[in-house]
Amino acid sequence: MPASDAKSMQYYMDKMAQHYKRYRIVLCIDNAAWHTSDQLTMPQNMIAWFLPPYSPELNPAEMLWKHIRSNYFNNKCFETLDAVEEELCKALKDMYRAKKEMSSLTYFEWMK
Repeated sequence: MPASDAKSMQYYMDKMAQHYKRYRIVLCIDNAAWHTSDQLTMPQNMIAWFLPPYSPELNPAEMLWKHIRSNYFNNKCFETLDAVEEELCKALKDMYRAKKEMSSLTYFEWMK
C-alpha cells in the first residue's frame, strides 16, 4: 500500500473481506494507529484480534522487518524514494526465494 493510514487499512480489509466473503475472518493485528482508528468500519465477516501493546515479539512480521532493515537498509543513503522502493522490492524478492530462512525468522519456540 502507498501509505500506512486508516484509508489504506480500510481498503485492505474491504478487499480481503470481499475476496473471502464466504469465510469468517479473524484479523490479527497490532495496535498501530491506522489499525485502531475510529475511521475504520470492520466488514461483517471480519473481527479484529489485537496483540497486546508493546509486544513486538508476538508479531512475526517484526522479525521480517528487522531482517530487511539490517540486510538491505543498514548504513545506506538513497538519492530518491524510487531508489528506496527498488531496494525494498529487491529485499522482498530475495526473501521470497529464501522461504525456509524467512520461516525460521518468524517461528518461535512457544508456537510448538
